[in-house]
Amino acid sequence: MKTAYVLEQMSWASSGAGQLVIIECEGVAFTVTEGNEVAEVARGGGARVLGCESFLDAATGTRRHFVDVQGKAEAMLFLVSVDEDQRRIVDVRRFS
Repeated sequence: MKTAYVLEQMSWASSGAGQLVIIECEGVAFTVTEGNEVAEVARGGGARVLGCESFLDAATGTRRHFVDVQGKAEAMLFLVSVDEDQRRIVDVRRFS
């Protein structure tokens, strides 16, 4: 498994009064919805919920989401970790 980025190496952007936090990794922008689902943020600002498999890591209190995203040249698999209590992404790792 290859780790592409950890939190310190990702780009952060905030929209409005801190309502929407966007994490960018490998050219893909992620955010968390009101329902704690992972969504991809389009260049125009719209968000699309990504279908995924997920599990709760009880030791850390985070939900781990495996999401497939089609990039410009290839499909990419990410593990996006979400702190559900704070509704924020805490880690993103690329596996392919």
